Amino acid sequence: MKYRHDADYTAEFAFTATGAGEEVQAAERFIAAARACLAAGGWTAP
Repeated sequence: MKYRHDADYTAEFAFTATGAGEEVQAAERFIAAARACLAAGGWTAP
């Protein structure tokens, strides 16, 4: 989230491959956790 905040509010901000990779990994972890939560609640197929 730090990168998103800095990108939105800091004119000098530039994404790096490392920073972007970290953000993608965080998003993938969130999606996996959300899928697991939905499956555990019976909202999706396991």
